[in-house]
Amino acid sequence: MKSKILSLLTIAVFGLGMTACHDEVKPTPSDQKGQVSMRSMGVDIDNAEKVINTSARATVDLSDFIIKIYDSKNALVNAWKYAEMPELFSLPVGSYRVDIYSHEVQKAEWEHPYFTGSKDFTITNGNITEIGIVTCKLSNIKVTIKFDSSLLKYLTDDAKVTVIANDEGSLVFTPKETRSGYFEALKGSSTLVAEFAGTVNGKYKTMRHVITDVEAGQHRIITFTVKTGKPDKPDEDGQIVIDSGIYLDVEVVDENLTGNITIGEDNIPDDDRPGGEDGGEDPNPPTPPTPGEDTDAIKVSSETLSFDKVNDVATTTTGIVLIEAKNGIQHFIVKISSDNENFVNSVKDLMPIEFDLAYPGDNAEAFESLGFPTGDKVINATNLTFDISQFIPLLSAFPGNHTFTLNLTDNKSVNKIVSLKFIAK
Repeated sequence: MKSKILSLLTIAVFGLGMTACHDEVKPTPSDQKGQVSMRSMGVDIDNAEKVINTSARATVDLSDFIIKIYDSKNALVNAWKYAEMPELFSLPVGSYRVDIYSHEVQKAEWEHPYFTGSKDFTITNGNITEIGIVTCKLSNIKVTIKFDSSLLKYLTDDAKVTVIANDEGSLVFTPKETRSGYFEALKGSSTLVAEFAGTVNGKYKTMRHVITDVEAGQHRIITFTVKTGKPDKPDEDGQIVIDSGIYLDVEVVDENLTGNITIGEDNIPDDDRPGGEDGGEDPNPPTPPTPGEDTDAIKVSSETLSFDKVNDVATTTTGIVLIEAKNGIQHFIVKISSDNENFVNSVKDLMPIEFDLAYPGDNAEAFESLGFPTGDKVINATNLTFDISQFIPLLSAFPGNHTFTLNLTDNKSVNKIVSLKFIAK
């Protein structure tokens, strides 16, 4: 079956072989030196739509991202901001590594996700090396504090939650705070503490909640709420009892790539908290973070496809995406993913599952045979059409969920990421 599907893909879609003949890039004459094409380096912000907002669209400004090149001995060779790096840079023959940082990470900061990525490359004598795509991932810890509406009516203006991580990082959240905090992730320091303090129903109360196994790339959503239940002890000072049969409680959700998973951690109040495991259900479960705002520097639209809902392959026949980039396009990275391994393996046999149409390399002619714009048709373009209509009917042979992620960067280093999701039944 797989061989038949592979043949179908080969005949119906790939009219030309994936390896096309090209004139070799003329090397820059130099004595045991080569060059690296920095302009060809694309930056892919992994899972940006979840880190930045909850929609299928996300925008990242790459201008101030820090680019560092290290040699094989881990010595720093040079560094620039993304917006200021040269198009070509000469290096002696050898092995190198490029590291990318969104900024110099702080112990604690508001609304400032820390992205990092790295990739090795080799310089050969007289040749130009293209780095290709570098994937950057969230490398600090995102924390969102929520005060459930059922709790707010019992609080006064002195209520606050202090979050402490990495031994030094600290941020104070009040009920009016809508921002998320970001904390540096340190090796050997995997504990995060949320300390509640404030007047609850006329009495000043404190509670200390400890979260262990905290790692870079996690988003911990901590919700302070109320639960119902009969206390094990009578109401005494120090117990977090709000009213008869109602007590303060904490719920923690860890947002990861596949969805929300409730972490079963125990509260550690300064005094014993009544209610325990029999506290009942949360009257108001946590809600997702508030989405951020999109910039209009890059606009992506489609009359036939949805970016916010899953597109059904059975009822979708045309897949045309229109792109407007008022500053001109610098990179156009396409990433194909799926939960059907046969589909992923079949695509890998024929083409990369992640590629930059601005710098397609040896695959340019093959991509063009699919109707994809490449090279000079992409670079500096202010209006572009991306048509995947030929792909859509082929997806029906592979039941499952398939995603096309479009990652665009313009000439002012504004980055826009959108996802097209399909289901084949």
